[in-house]
Amino acid sequence: MAQHGLMETKERGEVFNKYFESIFTEAEKIDHIAQQLMKYGRPPEHKEDRINIQKILDHSLNLLRDFGETKRFHVHRFCREALPLIRGDKFQLEQVFINIIINASHAMEKTTNKKLIVETGISSDRHSIEVTVSDTGCGIKEENMERIFSPFFTTKEAEKGKGLGLSIVKTFVEKHQGRIEVKSKLDKGTSFKVILPIDLDNKDNKRELWA
Repeated sequence: MAQHGLMETKERGEVFNKYFESIFTEAEKIDHIAQQLMKYGRPPEHKEDRINIQKILDHSLNLLRDFGETKRFHVHRFCREALPLIRGDKFQLEQVFINIIINASHAMEKTTNKKLIVETGISSDRHSIEVTVSDTGCGIKEENMERIFSPFFTTKEAEKGKGLGLSIVKTFVEKHQGRIEVKSKLDKGTSFKVILPIDLDNKDNKRELWA
């Protein structure tokens, strides 16, 4: 009888442990949503500095690699060796590219040829830097294209996102007087082009651009 009672106690303990683990997991999700809402409602202070966009991309990809995100696909980079500096907030710009890459990762979950392509260059008028992030994912339906940057709009499963990632991307890009262009083909993939103004007050930039 005593042994039977111990077994029942152990089983109850395991049930309670699973129950509390579930509670903590859901609490973490709620906390994450709350943090996202706070970031969107009250974006962090914009602190400008001279920025090397290649270093921003390197750091963003390294962070995602450390968390195992980039193990899900092949990364191909086609980057201009030397790009002019821009003025901006490095933390906000890192968040821009992290969000775009995570979005691409989710879009490629059900595809076999998982490929992320990152390209950098200078605009034809030589006033802006262009960073294009392309994926071979599921693509975006035409009727959703105008809504992808709207807060809380998402076509993902509930645990994959709350529809704030791309909205934050647009907010931060516009804070840098930039813009973002999107092209997508259903079942083929999507490309996000982030266009950011070059720091034309920098003498080194002027020499490089119009030498």
